[in-house]
Amino acid sequence: MRRYTIAALLLGIVLLTAWNPEDDYSLRYGKWKKQYAQQQIKALKDGGVMLVRLQTRNKAIDLHRKNGQYDIANKIEDEQYQENKSILAAFDQYFNFAPVYFFYSDDTEKIKTGNTAGVFLNNKLVATDSIEPNLGFFMVAEFGSLEGETRVIPGDTSVALPDYVPGEVLERALVVRDQNFMQMRDPFPYYLRATIKNKPEKQVNRINEQLYSYYKSATK
Repeated sequence: MRRYTIAALLLGIVLLTAWNPEDDYSLRYGKWKKQYAQQQIKALKDGGVMLVRLQTRNKAIDLHRKNGQYDIANKIEDEQYQENKSILAAFDQYFNFAPVYFFYSDDTEKIKTGNTAGVFLNNKLVATDSIEPNLGFFMVAEFGSLEGETRVIPGDTSVALPDYVPGEVLERALVVRDQNFMQMRDPFPYYLRATIKNKPEKQVNRINEQLYSYYKSATK
């Protein structure tokens, strides 16, 4: 019996010595996530810009007009316009961590491909050629749904199917994404609950404070 105990102990020591924490995907993912968050906050503060994606609901509006429901279409259009106005005003007043520019969700693909001429909006929510920000580095903020977390390390092929972590899913939140439009994750301050439309000031002010706080901790 004693021989078996000694053998088991020796085997355990060999396995422990051979085990490398870097081989554990969860640990590698946690390390990557922390490093990526720090890199993003530093780049955003050091010459980056924040792009705010505004919704249009054009598909719903066009469908109602096609069906002759003009009153409903006009109501949806006006409600979305008022919401976008309030978001623009909130960022203008409460956000100063980085320069801010606005674009409509319909132009998302243009942003992704760098075809941004005439995409960005003036303070009347009208697209204009006169606004041409330097998009060397940018992040994207929007009021929309908060997604669950897909644990993916870009370029890592060591696991066939990374875990999906449901986490908290919200129908409405102020969410921050990277320039690949991938939702950020902890420890980056990437979302805040948002329940009341047309009153985004609290969330915008708070995310601005959280970005400053995280930047301070990431640059110590």
